[in-house]
Amino acid sequence: MKNVLIILIIFFIKSTSYGQCPSQFTILSTQEEIDDFSQNFPNCTDLAYDLRVDGTSNQITNLNGLSSIITSKNILILYTQIASLEGLSALESAEIFTLWGNQNINTLEGLGALNSMNSFQLYENNNLFDLDGMDSIQSINEIIFFENINLEDISSLSIITSLQSLILSGNTLTDLNGLQNLVTIENNLQISRENLVNINELSNIESIGGSLILTNNFYLQDISVFENIEILLDLYIVNCTSLISLKGLERLNTVMGELRIGFNSEITNLSHLKNIVSVDYLDIYENENLTTLQGIESIKYIEKRLFIDSNINLTSIKALKYLEFPSEIDEVIIINNTNLEICNNDFICAVADDPNVDKVFFNNAAGCATIEEVEESCSLNFDGPYIDDLIVVYPNPISDNLNLSIVGDINYIKTQIYSILGMLVFESTDKKMNLSMLDSGSYTAKLTTNKGVFLKKIIKE
Repeated sequence: MKNVLIILIIFFIKSTSYGQCPSQFTILSTQEEIDDFSQNFPNCTDLAYDLRVDGTSNQITNLNGLSSIITSKNILILYTQIASLEGLSALESAEIFTLWGNQNINTLEGLGALNSMNSFQLYENNNLFDLDGMDSIQSINEIIFFENINLEDISSLSIITSLQSLILSGNTLTDLNGLQNLVTIENNLQISRENLVNINELSNIESIGGSLILTNNFYLQDISVFENIEILLDLYIVNCTSLISLKGLERLNTVMGELRIGFNSEITNLSHLKNIVSVDYLDIYENENLTTLQGIESIKYIEKRLFIDSNINLTSIKALKYLEFPSEIDEVIIINNTNLEICNNDFICAVADDPNVDKVFFNNAAGCATIEEVEESCSLNFDGPYIDDLIVVYPNPISDNLNLSIVGDINYIKTQIYSILGMLVFESTDKKMNLSMLDSGSYTAKLTTNKGVFLKKIIKE
């Protein structure tokens, strides 16, 4: 009987506690409503429903009426005039804790009891400088810090070793001190519009289960910390205008979705992507100093789309010749690469001949400027590889004489010179040829040997 009585007392206490909390999603939009919360819901310690404090229309200066709350589902503090979070001093855990547009908050003083959050979200708190005040924090699963334009210190996060997602965008972070103990990210890592020169504090990361997204980081020079990453869902390196190379991605072998490299003005090649085998989407665009696709020769499969756009100094796409065809690719777009003349590798020619693939060739150099030019170039049956180390054409560019140097057991047969429109303009069996009669411009030399047909691009001055 005594045990039954104890159980009933415990049940009554819990029922009273839960019963005194709101039974539905609650919005508090005035200071009076917040002040009355402790009277309307006495002994409310555990919020089972979302709570929004919304100061959009009325001035809210403190959260003291919420001082009994210990655990909560989702709490959103929106556009208030509060200077501190002292009213939440009893809060120990929250499913989602969000501060949005609170311009008078400088630190997180007042959250000294808070030890766990599933999702921690900070948006547009323009005078928040650091995260000081979370002295008891032990676990956070997701971090989203967006447009806190004076947030420069996140060192209070040093207890964190794993996250589901990490999104940092539009703050003023110059370093990631506080994340040096982070080892795993189960979903996405996104860093955008931060003032970072490097991200060395992430050097202990061993795996990223989702996407790696680095965009609009104009000062970022080094991403070598990702040297342990082998698999990603997506990889975006976009508008990182100080990034010289993709060093750090050498071990990456699988990108299951999109591989997007764009608006990176200092990158000249893709050599650090050498182990990637397949992607769904390969987008390479607006990299003004990218001269070659060297580095992606290991990619054998593009499942959805190939998009190469406005790489104004790109002269060669021969790295694509190793792509296997037929494949499941739906779309090939090669446009606005104004120095790209030769597109007739095996893969592109197979695409050009397949009516099931949507394809656009536009505003590249003559020879690759239209689908008709590509088809004409492919019709010449240039079916051999580029063998730069066995057959050397020199000088290049040329003024009058063209010379061939051939090593190994290759027997030279003849050279045929074709214009960018695919017209045969010169033919010889000699290894030294006088081409003074040719107009200035670009040509393709078709070298026939006992080992097959090789291609070389030559420039006549």
